[in-house]
Amino acid sequence: FELPRSIPFLGGAYTLEALAFGVLNGLVLAGVLASFAVLNLALPVSAFVRLVPRAFYSSAIIVSIALTFIPNTLRQLQEIREAQAVRGHRVRGLRDWVPLFIPLLVGGLEKAFQLGEAMTARGFASGQDERHGHLSRLILAAGLLMTLTGWLLRWMWQRDLVGNALLLFGLLSLAGAMWWLSKSVPHTTYHQQRWAWTDTLVAAAAAITILALVLPLPGVDRETLLYYPYPKLSLPGFDPLLGLGLMGMLGPALVALVSGQADPEGDA
Repeated sequence: FELPRSIPFLGGAYTLEALAFGVLNGLVLAGVLASFAVLNLALPVSAFVRLVPRAFYSSAIIVSIALTFIPNTLRQLQEIREAQAVRGHRVRGLRDWVPLFIPLLVGGLEKAFQLGEAMTARGFASGQDERHGHLSRLILAAGLLMTLTGWLLRWMWQRDLVGNALLLFGLLSLAGAMWWLSKSVPHTTYHQQRWAWTDTLVAAAAAITILALVLPLPGVDRETLLYYPYPKLSLPGFDPLLGLGLMGMLGPALVALVSGQADPEGDA
């Protein structure tokens, strides 16, 4: 069907292909959000900070604070609402939100001061050795430039030999610069996370999926990874080998079941 084009944002032709295209994009966004939600529930933010090279701890701390700000605020708002409900407070209009907003603001300021005091007590971002900092940053910039140039030569201008060489040198330069910068940052480990056999299985399952999607395997129709409903809606293609490789994403659930960490009612 078609709506009058004079209607803002809604006017024009509506087709089954456009509906399928919109549904697919919605599924992609929902999948991305669900993946990050599951990852946030499975791993604490501190685990992600430990994975970041020590040279970028400042950025990692800022990102971790930003990621946890909204969940902590919502959790604190729920606690305040429950406490006010016990006292007989009911939200019926805008004025009833004032007894909730003031404690939320005060609590946020108190947490900010506590975070600042804790970071100061632990000597965060202080006493860093800058003897090799400038040289390391120069090597880091050169590594990024070589990596980008190698990628362009390989994928756009089909210069595989030169492109691969620049990619290799660029990646090695990036790794060396990050290692050198990390050495200049003081670091103390109070609790060492151990790598368990379940971590190895999950990493192996993820590697299988990545290799199945990246490596040019013989006999595999890689065009099935892409689907476009235009110009005529049709069923998407399916390659059994790629489908088998994507089963690696079920690795965490299978490991949880095997290791006995799953909930008896079925919730991992």
